[in-house]
Amino acid sequence: MKLANQGEGNALGNLGNSYADLGETRAAIQFYEQKLAIVREIGDRRGEGTDLWNMSLSLDQLGEPWAAISQRLRRYAVFRTRACRLPATRSQILQSAPRPRH
Repeated sequence: MKLANQGEGNALGNLGNSYADLGETRAAIQFYEQKLAIVREIGDRRGEGTDLWNMSLSLDQLGEPWAAISQRLRRYAVFRTRACRLPATRSQILQSAPRPRH
C-alpha cells in the first residue's frame, strides 16, 4: 500500500509541476496539497520537504510572500529532523570508517 500511495503522491506532484509550468498556479497548489497529505501519511519526509518547497514557489508566483515564507519554514523544520539528514560527506565517511589494525 505504501508504494501505491508513494506513486500516487509522485503523480500528483508531477501534475502540480505541470500546472505550475503552464501558469495555473492555484491548480498547482491544489495538487501539491493532495500530495502533501499522502507523503505525510506514509512518512516520506523528503517528499514532504520537496512538496513544501514547490508550494512556496507557487505562493511566490501568486504574490503571497508571507505564505511562501511559512512553507519554507515548514520545509526547514522537516529537514532538521533526524529522519531526514543529508548524506554524509566523503570526509565524514572516512573519519567514521574502522581503522585497520596493525
